[in-house]
Amino acid sequence: MFFRVLKLYPKGFSRADGKWLSVFLFLADSHAPKADEKIFMQGHVRLLDPLGSNHYWARQLYDWHIESNTGWGWDQFLSLDELRKVYLDKEDALNIEIEFEVVSATKYFPII
Repeated sequence: MFFRVLKLYPKGFSRADGKWLSVFLFLADSHAPKADEKIFMQGHVRLLDPLGSNHYWARQLYDWHIESNTGWGWDQFLSLDELRKVYLDKEDALNIEIEFEVVSATKYFPII
């Protein structure tokens, strides 16, 4: 199992200009790929409706991690206007769900 670290930037990160929620996922330091290894991860990151309906915002994650790149994410995951309208509860809490469908490591990989 490759553990992940979730980093949320509620006012955006880098070029998000304070108008976007930024979301990034990282491999834990103890699970970083070796120099000759790649790790493929596939899954979904979802913001859940605080009222419990089936309405949610989702992004798919398909990513190869190498020794020098242990993270992946979005500067502009969701606009803060949309976030405030739909996804924050009465206490301004956010429900986020991360589901990994495939996790594999390999020392053989095609050039992509």
